[in-house]
Amino acid sequence: MKKYNAFSAILPGSEGAAAFRRVLILACMAVLLFSQPFRAEAVTIVDDAAQLLSSEEEETLYTQIESLSALLDLDVMVVTTEDAMNMSSEEYGDHYYLEHCSGDDGVLYLIDMENREIHISTSGIMIYYLTDARIEQCLDDGYEYVSGSRYASGFQAMIRDTVSYVKSGEGADYTRDRDTGEIIWLNDPGKKRITTTEGLLAGLLGLLAGGGTMAGVFARYRMKTGGYQYDYRSNHGLNLYRRSDDFRTRRVTSRRIPKNRDGGGGFGGGGGSTTHSSGGHSFGGGSRKF
Repeated sequence: MKKYNAFSAILPGSEGAAAFRRVLILACMAVLLFSQPFRAEAVTIVDDAAQLLSSEEEETLYTQIESLSALLDLDVMVVTTEDAMNMSSEEYGDHYYLEHCSGDDGVLYLIDMENREIHISTSGIMIYYLTDARIEQCLDDGYEYVSGSRYASGFQAMIRDTVSYVKSGEGADYTRDRDTGEIIWLNDPGKKRITTTEGLLAGLLGLLAGGGTMAGVFARYRMKTGGYQYDYRSNHGLNLYRRSDDFRTRRVTSRRIPKNRDGGGGFGGGGGSTTHSSGGHSFGGGSRKF
């Protein structure tokens, strides 16, 4: 008796070869499509609308934020304004970020001359890296220069702090929604996990592999119309059996196991980040008057 190998259907000359080749071409096209990043190239902006920076200072800041952006593929923006359009510094910064960002992960540094305020807006993974305490430290270092009208140095100090925090690899233990009080405990974003794209690719390739094999089997063994008919009249039969199970008793015991928060209580470790919603997007951040 000749053994059948399902994969023989894909060899040249087999009945399923042409169909399988078409499936294979489509699979390759799908892999190329889904392997492309869904995010546009990261945005780096120095926008000195308030004319607080010299050309040389703008160039230096641009080089600095490009280095920060490259660490995590971040959108990074340095902005000054004399007209906050009747918005607070926080509202203006969040609005500006949403208008210019290419993705979810990023940070914006703002010097708002109308409200006389320094502001930092964080989004996505930067909410994790720039906790409330770290933002306060950035603002402390920036304020030291901005209060003396050394605006470029203020931006540079805040960006240097941010680079240091990102390179440390440590971040927030939790986020707390400012409006609802909801607390969400976080996992380390640096831990390896399956991304949406990887999941889609795995599922697609699994379907294509299984579909290709099935196509080969059907092509090899497909039955013609009007072929074999089973003689159910002479081969039918029915046997009935009786079976019963007596249910005696069942006991289910459950208990709640509390999660271990290192440090024995409170919000220790990397601290937390307070978030708020603006334009349907979640932001972290903080401000300092000067």
